[in-house]
Amino acid sequence: MVYSFGAHLLVLLAGAVMIRKHPKKFYILATAILSLLSYFVIATENMDLFRYIRIMEYIRAMGFDWGMDTYGPSNPLAFIFFYGISLFENDAMLPAVAVATTYGFSFALLYKASKRLNASTMDTYIALVFFMLNMNYCYVIDVVRIYMAFAIMAYFLYMDIVEKKHRIFCFVVYAALCYFHYAMMVFVILRIILIITRRFKGVLAAIVSLLVPVVVFVAYKFVEGFSGESLLFSVANDKLLGYKDYTVFGVWQFAASMIRCALFVALCLFAFWLCSNWKYELANKTLGDNSRETVMFVKRNSDLVMYTLYIVFTVFVFITNYQFVLRVPYFAQIFMSFVLLLVMTRIKKIDYQYHTFVSVIIILESVAHFGYLLLYVYKNLTFTF
Repeated sequence: MVYSFGAHLLVLLAGAVMIRKHPKKFYILATAILSLLSYFVIATENMDLFRYIRIMEYIRAMGFDWGMDTYGPSNPLAFIFFYGISLFENDAMLPAVAVATTYGFSFALLYKASKRLNASTMDTYIALVFFMLNMNYCYVIDVVRIYMAFAIMAYFLYMDIVEKKHRIFCFVVYAALCYFHYAMMVFVILRIILIITRRFKGVLAAIVSLLVPVVVFVAYKFVEGFSGESLLFSVANDKLLGYKDYTVFGVWQFAASMIRCALFVALCLFAFWLCSNWKYELANKTLGDNSRETVMFVKRNSDLVMYTLYIVFTVFVFITNYQFVLRVPYFAQIFMSFVLLLVMTRIKKIDYQYHTFVSVIIILESVAHFGYLLLYVYKNLTFTF
């Protein structure tokens, strides 16, 4: 717990000093600090990390062909990843690579969002605090695959939806991630749903958005009914059913996820209102810049907020699935860096007191959640020093 606390404190202190003049160097440094600490973690028998290390040992002993036949059919890209790490014969690299990938892509999204929204140094720092104190460092180390997939998909979704760059490649990445972790299929479906729902406006858009959980549930039932025809669908279905019966998590863990989901929904709805107000100003030419580029920029912002809301909705759809409830809010957490920056930069133009109120709420929630992580989660991490 002490080392985890120290690493997070060091990152936040470095951020306070460097994020204004040297943001790129800071994000690289922050990723290096968190990755270096994870390199020295001890994998205990109750961790997924322990199981992954054993898999890598089997692969080293038995060879690529045996590993592909045994572990490759359901998640071939995951097997290739583990095989690649196993070649170094250094098991400590696995958590370090997982942390570097997860935090590296998450910081890259925060960096791009802050530049695109022209966010102030203080707003960017608050978004950093929100991410760092809410992101579960222990689970990134332990679970490995899903958090790496979350961060990679979040970054490319930002590139796809907001920046409209390399879109074909982004969809290739989405498809590939389904073969890295089966759970990513749910979020690829949500991306497809967004393509349809973004065409609706006003009240109709809100109604359609509320129907998204129903669509996701029906899609899951469809996959469940036809899972026997596809190995990937079959594995996904079996895991979802298995996770539903996995009741090891306690009341505090469930409550922490629900509180954060409620906060995410509130921030997303607030961001929607701000974007609607922004669109109104553009439509009525009350702003100096009402070019098509600016209008599309606002629309893309709204689309990413919408996608974030869809992610949170899936938590309530699968609320009896304890693993889903525990992990998916951390996917939304990566996007919340963008949503929060959007809220903070726009709210200043309406009422600075609202900006202060939101800042205080975010800081209090972040500190409270970090306290929970320190007391109930990070205490389970042990290191070699």
